[in-house]
Amino acid sequence: MWVAVQGCRFCSIVNNQPEKHLRESDNAVVVEDAYPHAPHHYLILSKRHINKASDLTTADLPLVKEMDRLGRDYLRETLKQRGEADTVEDLLRMGFHWSMFVSVHHLHMHLLYPTRDVCFISSELIQHSGNDRNSNSFFFCSWSKNIILNLL
Repeated sequence: MWVAVQGCRFCSIVNNQPEKHLRESDNAVVVEDAYPHAPHHYLILSKRHINKASDLTTADLPLVKEMDRLGRDYLRETLKQRGEADTVEDLLRMGFHWSMFVSVHHLHMHLLYPTRDVCFISSELIQHSGNDRNSNSFFFCSWSKNIILNLL
């Protein structure tokens, strides 16, 4: 069991609410977003309490990659079980809220799919420019774009 920070909702989910775990790995847990903005909107929670994405260090790169892999595997399995097409990368958005837009101070990666079905307001918050699906908005940072580059 990981050390929980008192009063942290996501620490509570990780440590005390296994019924909410859709999939789990050694260091992360997939759960449904309480306020989904896409047909598939999941949160990948770090089991270790890290306050926010900007607190990540190079030592955390394996954790971020594990979170990405766990989320993608869960989405792929869910789509297959529902008879939906396999994941289309151009319609997948994974990343973190940045700086002052973090609603829960516990590292969590958002997975939204398909982005074409995201509501208008949410699409403005997570949109990426042009054909670069790794570009960022003011509110949302694709993990592969900024996080990885800043950690290397």
